[in-house]
Amino acid sequence: MKKTWNDHGMMSLLDAMLFFVIMIIISGLFLTIGVTMSDSAELIRDQQSAEYNDNVRLAWMSASIPEVSYTSIDPIWHLSTSHVYNNLSVQFLIMEELRLIGDEDMDPDKFTSFNKAIQEQANLIVEPIYKWAFWAEYGDVRISMNKTVVDMTPSFEDFKKELGDEVHATTWNSLAFGEDGDVKMHFYTW
Repeated sequence: MKKTWNDHGMMSLLDAMLFFVIMIIISGLFLTIGVTMSDSAELIRDQQSAEYNDNVRLAWMSASIPEVSYTSIDPIWHLSTSHVYNNLSVQFLIMEELRLIGDEDMDPDKFTSFNKAIQEQANLIVEPIYKWAFWAEYGDVRISMNKTVVDMTPSFEDFKKELGDEVHATTWNSLAFGEDGDVKMHFYTW
């Protein structure tokens, strides 16, 4: 039996439709693979950023500050005494500052050199492509800082507004001052 043009045209049309269906399936597979790979890459970036946050926090908290001081005034004798700390860790200095302000009623303004040295140390450790922020509290005493600002009377609501969208946080507590002396610290990078 001899094939006519309609038979050849139908075969060509069926071949084209089959090719079209196969291309749609292949395109769907590539799209699915691409989305999966993109999600995997995003997950890896997210994990790396979280690890970076924790590593920077550990490096910063354990970094020692060469010399910081504050001056206290004896309430009875009105004598001023300079207290100098050499090569102590950032974490110790933060906890000492919180304790002195909270338990000894020291004026927060006396700790400008502490906070400046602590902030400078963080700026040296955190890579310039990242932004960072820090929050610490002990009872009613709070400190927040970032690359450019130190705030001794921060509001946590205002502090949270300044954080980036894809922020990574490390939070830890220290019972440095006994059961009632819970110090809470938070370090953020984004």
